Amino acid sequence: MIRGNLDTGQSRQPHTRRPAGFTLLEILVVLVILLIGILAILRLFPGGFLTIRRTGEQTIAQGLAAQQLDAQKNLVALPENILPAFPRADGSLAVLEDTLPTDLSDATNAELQQNNLVIPTGLDLYNFSNINRFRYVVGETVRIPVPTPSVAKGYGAVYMLQYGPVYNTFGQDSNSNPTDSIKVKGKPLERTEQSSVISGNLGGSSAAPVLNSPSQYAIDYDRLKVAFVPRVGSSARKFYISFDYYTQADANALPTVKTILDKEITVPDIPSPAGAEEPQPVWMDLFPNGPKTDVDPNFVAFKRNSESIYRKFRLVATSGGQPQFTDDPYEYAWYSDQQGDVANVGVLLFNPRGHDYIEETTNGPEPLTALVDYAILDNHILREDRTVPTAAPYDIKLAVPFILTNGDILPDSTTYNGLFRQQNATPDLLIYNVNSGSAVGEYLNGAGQAQGDDGVRFTLDPKAGIVRLDANDVVNKHLQNASLRFFYRAQGEWGMQVQKANAIYTREPAPTDLSYRGYYIDTAGTTAKPQRMYFRVCNAGRTVLLGEYFVVDKDGKVIRLANEAYHVNDNPALFENINGVKMTWIDLTQNHPEADTDKQNWHWTDGQTGQAVSSVQGASVLSRVIWRSAERWRRVDNETILVRAPGR
Repeated sequence: MIRGNLDTGQSRQPHTRRPAGFTLLEILVVLVILLIGILAILRLFPGGFLTIRRTGEQTIAQGLAAQQLDAQKNLVALPENILPAFPRADGSLAVLEDTLPTDLSDATNAELQQNNLVIPTGLDLYNFSNINRFRYVVGETVRIPVPTPSVAKGYGAVYMLQYGPVYNTFGQDSNSNPTDSIKVKGKPLERTEQSSVISGNLGGSSAAPVLNSPSQYAIDYDRLKVAFVPRVGSSARKFYISFDYYTQADANALPTVKTILDKEITVPDIPSPAGAEEPQPVWMDLFPNGPKTDVDPNFVAFKRNSESIYRKFRLVATSGGQPQFTDDPYEYAWYSDQQGDVANVGVLLFNPRGHDYIEETTNGPEPLTALVDYAILDNHILREDRTVPTAAPYDIKLAVPFILTNGDILPDSTTYNGLFRQQNATPDLLIYNVNSGSAVGEYLNGAGQAQGDDGVRFTLDPKAGIVRLDANDVVNKHLQNASLRFFYRAQGEWGMQVQKANAIYTREPAPTDLSYRGYYIDTAGTTAKPQRMYFRVCNAGRTVLLGEYFVVDKDGKVIRLANEAYHVNDNPALFENINGVKMTWIDLTQNHPEADTDKQNWHWTDGQTGQAVSSVQGASVLSRVIWRSAERWRRVDNETILVRAPGR
């Protein structure tokens, strides 16, 4: 059988193969799918980038806050307070006691007008807004240092203020003596209350004040007179007095308390007495022109036992740049030069005689100590202490990168012109030697320039925040391992602030008597909650330590407690208004929940010792760092418990 192909009669068509690859449509489909996937993944990245950025900012802020807190721990003594203070039209300072410590709002002209406040020459509302609301330092303590020589200023005891740059202007008084904007004073004198007239004498014969030491003063509250131990000579001493007084706007208003931080008292020297007689103290008017002229037109009364009096340090004139110190140890001059019209980094030079001088104080003989009150210029000027490496390269990385330099465009579309906003073309960065107080360098016009006795050339990488000191200059000036202080600003309006509770709080008899440094308790239970201790609002969030104190429980039993810490309420919704005064508080229930049982609350009692509380100390120091991110303020707070050294 023959096998073969069967011919059907249909023509055979050749088989064509499809070429390898994808059609355009298929490619487009794949690309769309890929793009959808990639975009979905990319949507995750901005959140990640934002998280990384926020984490970096938080880390920087935590580091700055810790640095600032460490600096407080290393001080000889803490300041008495850091206040929300603002100058009045008459030059005195008003403490804005209703300012909440967390307030980061901007100051307004309406706020100024309401409180009869003015902006000092060279400043503006910016210097009293957000982190600058708490900027007045009261009582930075300076134990007069060991004197050292310098090329520029001669021989003196150098001290660098902790929170510079400071607000400062120079001028002259009516006698052509130099003046400045800070207040330097000795430790407080001991009060002795006396009468300036003989008791029972209808003629009002004068009663000579009795004083045993230059560390004492006598005061007659009824007649507003004061007396000091006299000094033989031909010049005059000046004293500062801080006090509270009652003011009343009209007959229908309740009297309220205001505070004067530092008013001057001039005490003329007396000629040398004849023979061997000792010069005797004499009474003088506390307010020579009357309190309504010298203090307040609405003055009602001086608040008893509210005052502190200090010997004023004299600002000496200079000749050829050299301070003209005398044999009086209560003298100082400025070591650092003025930066523009209103700024100074805050390096002082004390009379070298002050280092070995022993003064009489309420605690007995002590080495001379100065207390300095001043206004911080701007908390947005960052200050960092850094140690120079022991070997090259002498690179120092600052905490905050992206340092502002002249010509940078700010968020409000203005052009940055340097550290000191009100001046033109000021430096972008300043470096000072913390130990010697001498200038080291400044970054101006895009270059690091050597300055002062310890001058060192340097370069700055603003983006990275790295300063590289010239190796030869560091070696020649022996600055290895030296502590340098850097002043600069950074993008994001970074700022640093220290807040501190008042050193000692005193008890006030009524809510209307309450100032920033007082507390109120209602042992009678008539006006306030009996288990609470009240403070002005500017103390919100502080921590206070109570010494020995006594309360009565719900069963009428007296309980003695001691050495307990309480946190002052910082929730504005829980503030109380008593007799027209806004107040915050601590509550016994914070440490003793049993104090609140069936409305039979515990309450303070004076019956045991005559005073319900033996002492109330401010114990907290808060280090705050803020910056602006995504059009809102962000902040990091770091708080610790530090108590001022005794004897202040």
